[in-house]
Amino acid sequence: MKEQVKETVNTAKQIIQEEFDLTLETNSLKIYSLQDWQELEEKINIKEKDGFFVPNSMTARLKDDENVLHTLIHEHLAHRTYFEHSQDGLKLRKLETDLSELEKLIIGKQYHKLDSEAIIKFVIDYDNIQPKINEEENILTVNYNPHFPLANSHLQLSQQIINYKNQLEPYAEAFAEWLTKYLTKKMDINNVKIGGKTDIRTYKVYQQFLNIETQTGPLTALYAAKIKRSHQPKQLQQLLKETFKDKLELAEIIIKYGSNKPFSDLDLLLVVPKEKEEMFKQIIVPNYLDVSFVNKEKLVNQLNLSDIQYTTPLFDGFFLKGEERKEELLSFARSIPEKEDYIRMLHQQHRKAKELAIKCFQVYQIEKSRQNKFTQNMKNNIARTLVNLTYATTYQHLIKLGNPNQRHDKTLFNQIKENNPLLNETRKYLKSLYENFNNFNENKVQHLLTK
Repeated sequence: MKEQVKETVNTAKQIIQEEFDLTLETNSLKIYSLQDWQELEEKINIKEKDGFFVPNSMTARLKDDENVLHTLIHEHLAHRTYFEHSQDGLKLRKLETDLSELEKLIIGKQYHKLDSEAIIKFVIDYDNIQPKINEEENILTVNYNPHFPLANSHLQLSQQIINYKNQLEPYAEAFAEWLTKYLTKKMDINNVKIGGKTDIRTYKVYQQFLNIETQTGPLTALYAAKIKRSHQPKQLQQLLKETFKDKLELAEIIIKYGSNKPFSDLDLLLVVPKEKEEMFKQIIVPNYLDVSFVNKEKLVNQLNLSDIQYTTPLFDGFFLKGEERKEELLSFARSIPEKEDYIRMLHQQHRKAKELAIKCFQVYQIEKSRQNKFTQNMKNNIARTLVNLTYATTYQHLIKLGNPNQRHDKTLFNQIKENNPLLNETRKYLKSLYENFNNFNENKVQHLLTK
């Protein structure tokens, strides 16, 4: 069995690495005999479970029965992928690490004398809000001493974890079930029952993952769980195929540019035939894909005018398709336009970007008046409002500089960021919304639009 477990783990990790560009760093695993599992059940509340995963210690614990390979993939690999690589999973781990550090301060030296089961009991049983040690039983019990210096901080952080865990649980579990189904199918592991033991919330989210995979593909489903996004050509090509299907063949040039941070948007420039440009713009793309479409004639014209919206991808990005055209395009981008033409272009682009920002905000307001909840489309329009506002602010700054002779690349854009408070404020606010849309404030967006 040990060799079978090892082979299963290695095969699944290889699939996750090759298909999703994700490497699993932690590997803590314990498999219990049926007798040992029964003893563990008596200590902690895991009745009717074949295994469980503890994010705080990144440890999977499994019962050695006929379903152990399925449980292994679900608990040891799928849950691990979520808590190592998802934005929400990492946040929960950070909160639990903070709680553990606080517990060490509260308990002191005795903390390390607790056996592993006692620690597990405290980690998964959030009824134990304020711990102390029962020396005889070596377990954690409740102590609500209001005079304890750190009691209030511990109570608040514990409650924050409870709330966040309850909010996260159906998504984490649904993702684990979806990835388990995907991996077991790839690995031809039979007798897998998905969704049978889950609550209705988890099952609905699980069905959403399945629908996304069916309609688009596995990478899009993975990223729906806010997993770290790959910036490697293989995964980017796969994501574009899932999004644009056979229409992707019509793109003449594809350039990836912008930030390579794991949770940043994926910025892409697609050069498409002029007669197909509007068709591409009508395609619904995931909200983390920031795709610009342009035809070859317009691209050449804007490069000749040193339009930073198009020169930056060319100077600082990399080609996913059409690299044989790179030197030709660079020759246009290196040309120095007439100052009068350059300033005119900046004014046109500034006006266009500002109008788009206002239009996106108006679309958001119209939908808001018709909906009784905050929809994804409303969020997308707020994001588009702020993205277009950053473009408008950048063009406005370039108008003030009025210098067509400088290289219009990422370095210039970074210099503008350093010297433009409005651009910095807008970008920071947009970033905060990507991290947590609860930070949204409609008055804040209106304020930025009117500056």
